[in-house]
Amino acid sequence: MQGHTIHIDHLSKNYGSIAAVSDLSFKVLPGRVTGFLGPNGAGKTTTLQILLNLVHPSSGSATFDGSSYSQIPRPMHEVGAHLSSDAFHPGRTARDHLRVMAAGSGLSVARIPALLELVGLSTDADRRVGGYSLGMRQRLGLATALLGDPSVLILDEPANGLDPEGISWLRTFLRSQADEGRTVFLSSHLLSEVQQMADDIVIINRGKLVTAGGVHALEQAGGTVVLVDSPQREQLMHALTVASLPVADHPGSPLRIAGTNARDVGNIALVTGIPLSHLSEETTGLEALFLSMVGGAR
Repeated sequence: MQGHTIHIDHLSKNYGSIAAVSDLSFKVLPGRVTGFLGPNGAGKTTTLQILLNLVHPSSGSATFDGSSYSQIPRPMHEVGAHLSSDAFHPGRTARDHLRVMAAGSGLSVARIPALLELVGLSTDADRRVGGYSLGMRQRLGLATALLGDPSVLILDEPANGLDPEGISWLRTFLRSQADEGRTVFLSSHLLSEVQQMADDIVIINRGKLVTAGGVHALEQAGGTVVLVDSPQREQLMHALTVASLPVADHPGSPLRIAGTNARDVGNIALVTGIPLSHLSEETTGLEALFLSMVGGAR
């Protein structure tokens, strides 16, 4: 299975005076799970809707190896997508929903029993979807996306409504899809949800690209903070300030110093004769980097 590379190229979408997406560019590679992150309202869903030809961009393009979704002859064989947990007729059963989708897309119904088993809906396949929980609707949406055995999976907030066991299953499943060569692209506003399953992360805020890259590289970019304390706290703060180190003083907690390491802080204390009661390093990691980049935006 060889997935397509998704190209988002200088993409913009305006709704009147509101810029939902603004000059956005990045790539999503096959054989990898890419997390699409940003606070609510950042422009993630709009970007996915443009990619799937549900919304027309104001400028720029969103393509699969250079072809738009509308140019793909049999799109559900190439691209499987699930964007909304409400995209089902409440009076239909899960089995009938999949049959209707297969018939409308020229797909075989032979895969339906196996897909229902895969997503854990076999025993509820003949219940009406209107009585499904959010987690069950998410599972049905994933089964719908998989109907054509596509080489690209696009999922918007796929873990919403899933219990911990379901999230663990989803993580393993999406990892297996990428390992087979598929392109897996999923959005979320929750970093912790994506961090454990993604190879790459794209972060946007207010419709603009904040950063993109491999998870490991971005975790390293978060840097470290030195935690230090002393019975002579005031003298230690003075010595660190003289050394031009930015000190954050939170009462009841060790001093926090960014942009340095424990060895250099320890040397300053040694030279100035200040005893230490605590000295350690803390990796700020991806979460701190994410929060600093999005700035608490809504």
